[in-house]
Amino acid sequence: MGGGYFLLIGIAAMSVIYFINLFFSGRMIAYKIITLASFISFFLLYLQGNFLSGKLPTLTGERIIWANYGKTENVILIIALIALIIAAIILVRKVKLDRTLSYASAGTGIVSLILAIALVSTIIRNDTFMKKDTFAATTKNFNTISSNKNFLIFVADTVDSKAFYDVMSKDKDFKGMFEDFTYYPDTLSVYGNTTNSIVNILTGAVNHYETSYLDYCSKAYNKSPFFEKLKRSGFAINLYSEIIAWNGKRNFNIENSTSIRDIKVNFYDFKKQVWRYVRFKYLPYGYKQYSHIEAMDFNSCRVEGRGKTELYSWKNKTNYDQIQKKSTLNKSDENYFQFIHCEGNHSPFNMDKYLMPIKDGAVNGPKIAASLTLIKAYLQRLKNNNSYDNSVIVIMADHGFLNHESDGSTQSFMLGRHNPMLLIKGFNEKHEMIVSDLPVSYMDLQNAFFDLIDGKKSTELFADIKQGRTRTALAYLWHPTLYTDITEFITTGKAWEIEKFTPTGNVYTYKK
Repeated sequence: MGGGYFLLIGIAAMSVIYFINLFFSGRMIAYKIITLASFISFFLLYLQGNFLSGKLPTLTGERIIWANYGKTENVILIIALIALIIAAIILVRKVKLDRTLSYASAGTGIVSLILAIALVSTIIRNDTFMKKDTFAATTKNFNTISSNKNFLIFVADTVDSKAFYDVMSKDKDFKGMFEDFTYYPDTLSVYGNTTNSIVNILTGAVNHYETSYLDYCSKAYNKSPFFEKLKRSGFAINLYSEIIAWNGKRNFNIENSTSIRDIKVNFYDFKKQVWRYVRFKYLPYGYKQYSHIEAMDFNSCRVEGRGKTELYSWKNKTNYDQIQKKSTLNKSDENYFQFIHCEGNHSPFNMDKYLMPIKDGAVNGPKIAASLTLIKAYLQRLKNNNSYDNSVIVIMADHGFLNHESDGSTQSFMLGRHNPMLLIKGFNEKHEMIVSDLPVSYMDLQNAFFDLIDGKKSTELFADIKQGRTRTALAYLWHPTLYTDITEFITTGKAWEIEKFTPTGNVYTYKK
């Protein structure tokens, strides 16, 4: 998409130059030199956007420290600039300016052809993609609960287990909110990033890059033992998340889903997002900060489905307002499963405990408190509607976030994201909050979910787990433009003791 915009901009610029050239009949030497400089700029921007953009910072909303990026790329770009200038001077001296412009024009044409072919290919692929029934979540049933049995999973993104407990235990407003739950501080997520972790939580599947991400997700969801158990137990399935990648035919009826084909997009907002990305990708590193981008939010361009139901948004404030606005839940005789994934403590850290906007909040501080305020409102609404006791409730994060002493290494950064919060309450469970020392892995969740559906309490889960067991983590760096290798680690220590993680030697490389 970015390459297509660059192509269109290049064509527009070259067209302007062409018509100016016709007007002046090629008699202005200054104009010709400016034209040659424009061709050089075009080649440099092409080089920057297509070959030197592989190590761009992640667009998560976190403030980008631009001084940490582009040192090598800037050197390459300066060398390319000098080489192009020298080549232009040599050509002008040997074959004169007019022929040099012809050569530059031909080169620009070749680059434009390459970009055009890539654009057509992208359009064809996207057209095929759009023709498939691709999952999109609506807010349907968000305010509906079963009068019989409920299985509720609330996922607050990027909440570290130890950081969660620290915030919760120091704030009197959160005291007692997790009575009846068992808290598992020594929980290890398989992944330290959202995209693979959500699939793993719901299906137990692991991604070793055997196939494309979309195909992997679709296959995992269609074969989910958990979904099959829910279906056999008579639960209506609702998935509230913006990142469920589930393409084509679905083996399970997801009641709140619609097709991506039914999503309306505000074209003006979409165009602004793409243009920001084009600037981000093609400007030299010294100027990328002027692209005014620290997050890509194409979801903000969505209007709604063609029906009356709005699309689901993961924003903390949106979910909190939805809960506050609809205090009385609709009741259904059908068993209900709801999986709610909200932004939690995901960067940017831009809200306080009361979900009000702030600037530059602490990494593991106010936004975790905001997540707890949201979860407290969610639990209180269940209690107010007499829907708490007949509900299995799992409060968790998809992964943790760097609550450790880092040595500055990539390995330390990756493994510091594998200790998410996990709290569980079974049907009709009553007791003070219990803190379990069991070394839980997210690979244990499928069996635990089965046991909860069958009526076991949180105190009866993970019965076969022993202290000192070996657990596995699949660590990688998330990046917006590259798939990075997945490295497998094992540990017999605590989830937060990253110094005890050992690589197994298994490295999974993305294959196109």
